[in-house]
Amino acid sequence: MGLVKKWQIEKSNTLGLVNNLAEVKDGSITPEKLSFGVLKKIAGVELTSSSPKIEFTDIPSNYEILYLVMSLKSSGSSQSNVRLRFNNESGAAYRWVRIYSNGSSVSTDSMFSSLDTSINLGFINYTHFYLYDVTINNPDGYHKQTSSRFSEMSSPRIGLCGGNFIVGTKASSIQIFIEDGSNLSAGSKAYLYGFG
Repeated sequence: MGLVKKWQIEKSNTLGLVNNLAEVKDGSITPEKLSFGVLKKIAGVELTSSSPKIEFTDIPSNYEILYLVMSLKSSGSSQSNVRLRFNNESGAAYRWVRIYSNGSSVSTDSMFSSLDTSINLGFINYTHFYLYDVTINNPDGYHKQTSSRFSEMSSPRIGLCGGNFIVGTKASSIQIFIEDGSNLSAGSKAYLYGFG
């Protein structure tokens, strides 16, 4: 790279001359200006007691992609499923498909030909924590699409789920709950990130 000319500094929005030396102007470079194209933590929840759901509200609308990382366990007494809703929409506005394996066989299930009241993110158990990571495509004016992975290695069980929210508004809130109405156990954690 060549030398910076005096006239280039004088025309710059970020540089200025002080005692014939180039310096960065105050406020011209901020963390916000440097943090484009990276994951930014929006919020995190760590349950200290059991709860019927984990909810993220007031999600900034500037993120086109959301990323949700969770470690969840049920306080119920049987296996169930973790479910996701956007914007407290509990009507028939969701589709999903799931494929999973226990290491010796592969199974599938879905709610795609008709609509469901939430997206299935995968199994949950009361004996061990399951891990989930969910990528959410969050454009304005289009359907939200989700892609999630889940795993629990003591059983073992791993799987993939894909989902769709057919309402075209951006996600301003996300609700995570258990299908059978059980509470999420203390120690369950969820972190939401935005990309953009």
